[in-house]
Amino acid sequence: MEKGNFAILIPVRLASSRFPNKPLADLNGETLIERVYNQCKEFEIDTFVITEDKIESKKIHDIIHSPTFANGTERLSWAVSNIKQ
Repeated sequence: MEKGNFAILIPVRLASSRFPNKPLADLNGETLIERVYNQCKEFEIDTFVITEDKIESKKIHDIIHSPTFANGTERLSWAVSNIKQ
């Protein structure tokens, strides 16, 4: 499979009832989502954060804001149909 034929999609939601804003939790000066994103980028594969929430980060360059969906699976399905390579 060629490098450009696939991407890493990370679904992110801030509205958790058990740990609200968990993706923005600080882990030694880096948010959880920044850490996940940076580890994925090490594979040199296009990586996108897919979220319906307002997430701003100077360290994440590929945030795609989606409509509201019931779950991450629906959000990822929407992203696959809308990301143009």
